Amino acid sequence: MVYQTPPRARIGARLPLAPGSRIGSHVVLSLIGEGGMGEVYRARNTTLDRDVAIKRLPDAVASDRERLARFEREAKALAALNHPNVAQIYAVESGTIVMELVPGAPLGGPLPLETALAYAQQIAAALEAAHERGLIHRDLKPGNITITPDGVVKVLDFGLAARDEARAEADPSQSPTLTAPISAGLILGTAAYMAPEQAAGKPVDKRADIFAFGVVLWEMLTGRRLFEGETVSHVLAAVLTQEPDLSAVPPPVRHLLSRCLEKDPRKRLRDIGDAMSLVLPADGPGAVAPVPSQRWLPLAGWLTAAGVAVLAMMAWPRPGGDAGHDAPAARFSIARGLDLYAQVASSFAVSPDGLRLAYIDQADDGRFGVFLRRLDTGEVQELPGSVRMFGSRPHSLTWSPDGRSLVRGLQASVVAVEVATGASRPLCECLATGAAWNRIDEILLGGFGLGVGIRRVSPGGSAPVAVTTPDITSGEQDRWPVFLPDGQRFLFTRTTNGVDAAYLGSLEGTAPRKIGDGSPRALVSLAGGRHYLLGIDGSGASAWPFDVETASVTGPATTIVAGAAAVSATGSGVMAASAPGQRPLTIPTWYDRRGAVVGTIGSPGTYESVALSSDRRMLALAEGPPGRNDFWTIDATTGIKTRLTFHEGNDSTPAWSPDGRRLVYTSVRGWARLYQRLADGTGGEIPFLDLERDAYANDWSPDGRWVLYTLRGAASMADNDLFAVPITNGEAGTPVPYLAGPGRQQQARFSPDGRFIVYG
Repeated sequence: MVYQTPPRARIGARLPLAPGSRIGSHVVLSLIGEGGMGEVYRARNTTLDRDVAIKRLPDAVASDRERLARFEREAKALAALNHPNVAQIYAVESGTIVMELVPGAPLGGPLPLETALAYAQQIAAALEAAHERGLIHRDLKPGNITITPDGVVKVLDFGLAARDEARAEADPSQSPTLTAPISAGLILGTAAYMAPEQAAGKPVDKRADIFAFGVVLWEMLTGRRLFEGETVSHVLAAVLTQEPDLSAVPPPVRHLLSRCLEKDPRKRLRDIGDAMSLVLPADGPGAVAPVPSQRWLPLAGWLTAAGVAVLAMMAWPRPGGDAGHDAPAARFSIARGLDLYAQVASSFAVSPDGLRLAYIDQADDGRFGVFLRRLDTGEVQELPGSVRMFGSRPHSLTWSPDGRSLVRGLQASVVAVEVATGASRPLCECLATGAAWNRIDEILLGGFGLGVGIRRVSPGGSAPVAVTTPDITSGEQDRWPVFLPDGQRFLFTRTTNGVDAAYLGSLEGTAPRKIGDGSPRALVSLAGGRHYLLGIDGSGASAWPFDVETASVTGPATTIVAGAAAVSATGSGVMAASAPGQRPLTIPTWYDRRGAVVGTIGSPGTYESVALSSDRRMLALAEGPPGRNDFWTIDATTGIKTRLTFHEGNDSTPAWSPDGRRLVYTSVRGWARLYQRLADGTGGEIPFLDLERDAYANDWSPDGRWVLYTLRGAASMADNDLFAVPITNGEAGTPVPYLAGPGRQQQARFSPDGRFIVYG
């Protein structure tokens, strides 16, 4: 949490709550701190078995019946604001507010431009959701913004938030939380982040939040306060009179900040939803600089919800840890019509000469093909004879050392494609995650799935030979091979129960040796004999200084592109990186049989895997950052949202029991396993079936006797078989096959009378 100030004794103030004190169904664990709007405690909800934050309101509010009633009305309005970037309010009880306990650290600076903009976009999304409901924050500052370990922004402490006064006048029942109207001389908020009208004690609206947003973004980029002074009065005077120094921030954001930081609210940006559209390209739209060969060119890319990859300059670390900034750069955009659910972060590769970027894109017919872009001219063409396909199986692209061929995955096979003619030849009837091609025409294919190791094939096609053997009982899988210069040794990523580590292997079959953490993807050799191992770790794309002779990491990692999930690079240092796109906000919606919208449930979120209980009263759905979904339920009548799971897995495919009391679901933790738990959140989760292959829940029969699930095929990872497991007293029996054979049988549902099954 963001409350760091130690509590101070006050004359006549209530004593702090002692550990063990109870507030309704909550047991106080410890005092977190004291904010401007009361004390904050960590507590345990004994009903739902989860930790929460409890804010106890100040005496002045708790003892004033009218102010408390207004505050409770405001808290209820905020509780309806279920947004992934806003700390959730769960309840108002006995003069306290029960809130989501947000892990992480307060927002700080200075930050790289791309990181600051990523955070700014999430802050803007949170404010936009609040403003659409007529709510304004009025105390937006870095201390009220937490960055979770997953890089998600959470805007906290709407304790000073108030209803938009125009709406309050139209509806007196929605009066402001703390004072109505805000009178001269009564100033609420934090001085350094106030809008001028707020500092002057005048009425405020959502444009005050937009001003504070600009101040926060300036601070993120510079690491300094925009408005400073010896006293609060000096700070307020600076807010009212001092013009911001926009030369201190990068050019792409100066136009945005100038619109946010207008002193006159009438000239200020009116809607925070328009903020990120004002960020300008550094070199103008579509600008491309020449790419000299034999010079390194760092490139960084991100995929947005619209499928647009923006590539911009990043810098390699110099000796001593400094970053270089004197390299030429290409800056351009690639509009990609990529499936939101595709594992597309790795579907690109920079050619060995650093002049071409190969990437997967969606063509006009809706299928996916391979496209080539020249980095020196910007020219784009589809690979001749490119085999297009529907769907988005996880795959990657890898160049041959001479730049004449590409390795590409196609559904359940891997092929080598000649770039000039498009002619392809099969390499392996298998799936692969990453590939490596050395100068003596040996090809390594990364494994796909548990227990599948690195395999060796020839460019002409041959039976794959395993060169590593991961331990399936330990949840291991081997992926992303990278040859060292000698063409015999190679690096690869061994993932053990979701944790990546770098290993050294050899074509001679010697036992692999762990060399460090993270996931290596490329070896880069720069001037002066410097080598860097480029890969993915918890912070994004990082570079480790590397000794080629001893195959060892010689120093700490330096983050090159924060938040990146995939990276490609040439030996001389041309680099491209990307992160998966964010799912767009959606809202569960009722339709009638003619397709007309008749209503919605809850509020927008990044939902997937939605399942409706048989009585149509409850929804189960998954929500969270990519690869880290947790389960929530939403009451279809009230819209109240309750979180069910709290872990580092990826939850999906819920199936309701006919009585609506239990859920069977899939959670990926190393591999996809089946679990069940009570739908009201009480108790813990228990394993439903412990299988040695990926399994995904499908449906629960109306009579409660069977659960359908999909099991990854034993012979081929491209096959899925459909199984049914009998249920007795809530316990799973021995599964029986229902549909098996070539192809993927999946997404099965029982008919309402239980007589038929429909499936994909």
